[in-house]
Amino acid sequence: NVVAKFDWREQGRDIWTIEIEADDEKLTLTEGGSRMFVDGVETQLTDMPPCGEYSRLYRRMAGLVATRGIDMDLRPLVHVADAFMTGRCVTVGRFDW
Repeated sequence: NVVAKFDWREQGRDIWTIEIEADDEKLTLTEGGSRMFVDGVETQLTDMPPCGEYSRLYRRMAGLVATRGIDMDLRPLVHVADAFMTGRCVTVGRFDW
């Protein structure tokens, strides 16, 4: 059973914390995912450089922009295009909860 709560109305400073609770354990990710705590005890993320995920992401993005490159698999879009070309729209009755 999974329950997620999102509140995008935060008015103060940015919040970079994700808390996950399962059974009797709690996982907390802070600082853009660069720090991890399990039941309040920090766990070293050995494969994460100190710069965090966003610095690596933007560095990769800057390299792609500079080389006019792309970093995505476009093949799944073929299925979407095929669905639009062969599918048809059927209007049905209104759905109410």
